[in-house]
Parts: sequence; C-alpha cells; structure tokens
Amino acid sequence: MNQAGIKEAPESCLSFSIMEVVASNDHIETFKHVSSTYLHRIRNALNILKMSLYFLKRSTDEASAARWLGYEHHCSSLETLLDRLRLIYKTPRMQVIRCPLECFIQDRGPTWRRWVEQGRCTLELEDPDESWEVDFDPSMLSIGLDAFVSWRAETMKPGTHVRFGFQVKGDEVQANWREIASSWLRSNLKLALGDGRRSSARSQLDSLALPLLGRSIVMHGGCLEFSDDSGIELELRWPRFRADERTPAVGSASS
Repeated sequence: MNQAGIKEAPESCLSFSIMEVVASNDHIETFKHVSSTYLHRIRNALNILKMSLYFLKRSTDEASAARWLGYEHHCSSLETLLDRLRLIYKTPRMQVIRCPLECFIQDRGPTWRRWVEQGRCTLELEDPDESWEVDFDPSMLSIGLDAFVSWRAETMKPGTHVRFGFQVKGDEVQANWREIASSWLRSNLKLALGDGRRSSARSQLDSLALPLLGRSIVMHGGCLEFSDDSGIELELRWPRFRADERTPAVGSASS
C-alpha cells in the first residue's frame, strides 16, 4: 500500500499511477512541470480536431448523426480528463470555513443521489450522529467528491446499493463509501460480466476521479484508502480542525 492508502496496481492504470504522487507536494511540482506543457499541446490538438469534426459533420447526411454524437462524447470526455489533470497538479489557495458537516451533506446529497439513481442504483446517505462543526474548503471538497460519485454512478452495475456515511470521531472527520451488489447480481456475476469486459473497477479509472479526490483530501491534511477486492470501498479521513485558529465560521467575518 502506498502513501495515499492505495493498494499496488498495474502500471497501465493511469489513475493509480497518479495516486503515487498526489500525497507529496514535491512530487506534484515535478508532475506539474512535466505535464503542463504536454497538456497545453494536447488541448491545442484537440481544438483543431473538434473544428475538423465540425466541418465534416456539416458535410454529411443525418443518417450519421449517432456517429457524430459518439465523436463529440469522446471529445468531451477528453476535455474532462485534461481539466482534471490540471486540477490535480494545481495547488489552489485553500478557502477554509468552519461549518456543520451536515450542511455540506444536505447541500450535495440530492445531486449525488440523483446521479446514482440515474444508473438504477440506490444511495443511502448517513449523516453524523450529532451536529459537528468541521474545517473544510467547500469548493475543493465538492470537486473531489462530485468527481468520485459521478464516476461510480456511471460504472456501477444496476441494482447496486451504496452506503455513504460521514462521522466525526474525536479530532478526525471520517467518510466511508461502500457498494453492496444486489443479491441478483451476486448470484449472476458471471452472466452480468459475460460481455468480456474487465470486472475490476480499475478498468474504469480513466476519469481520474480517484486521484482528484485524493488530492483534495491531501490538501485538507488527510488521507484516502481505496479497495476494490470485494466491491468498491472508500475511506476518507482528515483533521476536524486546522492548526490555523483563524478559520472563519459560516456567517462570521474573516479576521
């Protein structure tokens, strides 16, 4: 298991390879230096490709519409990939507030549930037992968690039930994501995977959601543990309060 809490993965898995660097600012700087120039070139090439596809699309008949929708989807996915790579190596200034944890869950929860239910799965959100104030950057935490939940909503098998719980234990915030396959899926696993695709979640990590979330949690001073050995399980932990006591509470003025 590496510094980010990720079990060793094949070298071909881009997301797991990037997880090796997100826990270290020194590694992130090296990653930024190596990646930024290439990302700029790739984005320029992608823009040229999109323009070429646009003119080709105008010159073809309507019968090819579905094919062009597929091309546009691939371009959009690549743009998302490039945006997330940039967010991973970019080190923004933290905008930390002190706020009840359940306020954040109540704000993002309906969106997460809608995404999961669109894939014919269910999401059970477990709020903290009490009202706990914690320090966090709402924007940065939302970006990471939204990317992760969106990725899982797109790749989970229909019928999967998810438990996503948040707790405060002592001076630590904990969040746990656990996917529970339906009884039908467990008993028909070979049939469900009979199309030849890889059953491991690692084959679906091209969205870079995991390293993006990992970077977000590391910026909060925490860590991430992920396992796909017997169903996807994720655990996040970060300090409840930052060392800087000047963190403003919601509704108060910054000092």
